[in-house]
Amino acid sequence: EREGRASAGGYFRDGLTDAHEGDHADLFAHIWACMAYQAVYCGELEEANQVERKAVSAADGCHPVVRALTSSRLAYVYAASGNVHGFRSVCEKARGQYQNAGVAVHGPEWLYWFDAEELEYQLAHSVLALATHASSDSRRYIAEAEILLSGKVAAPDTSTPRDALFHTASLARVHAQYGDLGSAVRIADLGLRHVELVRSTRVFNVLRALNKDLIMHRGARRDPQVRDLRSRLRELQI
Repeated sequence: EREGRASAGGYFRDGLTDAHEGDHADLFAHIWACMAYQAVYCGELEEANQVERKAVSAADGCHPVVRALTSSRLAYVYAASGNVHGFRSVCEKARGQYQNAGVAVHGPEWLYWFDAEELEYQLAHSVLALATHASSDSRRYIAEAEILLSGKVAAPDTSTPRDALFHTASLARVHAQYGDLGSAVRIADLGLRHVELVRSTRVFNVLRALNKDLIMHRGARRDPQVRDLRSRLRELQI
């Protein structure tokens, strides 16, 4: 959630030190993977690739669920780089690693939140990144991501409102970027059902970006649904 790279990096470095000194190999690998994800978010793809290689190396020999999570972060790096083959390959690898966990599927106690469904949501978010950065087939990737995210987008109630709004707003953004304003409004409306339960800086940044995306296409200012959505987004004071 930390928007400043310096402060986020400080937390990550402290975590790496503590995990290494405490011989917590699973957590050590996970923190490297989180750093790669953060680097992509900040637009530092070269750094993300370097850090993710360290994460993959650190995850070797870790619990299979930790390896699956690390692979899902690598998928995000590949997607943001427009590497379709690498992305597809590592997605299948992540799914296989999770399935191979068998009876030990739950992994470390602190990874209670990561299950097969969450893995698919993470990969779907990476598909959205691929839609933005790949040289072709963007609309096909958007449709694929929407199918994978259907549980987050369609559910009126959720135990994870932050994630539901994050994924939904991200999907709405990509629709808006490609000129499908009707879908962008429809999906954003579904996500905004959760907004009163969310206090995430990162999620509000996605909503702020969506507000800007909505006016980038011809006719957007005259569309009453777009105007209504933008008005509601402004009322959130994001």
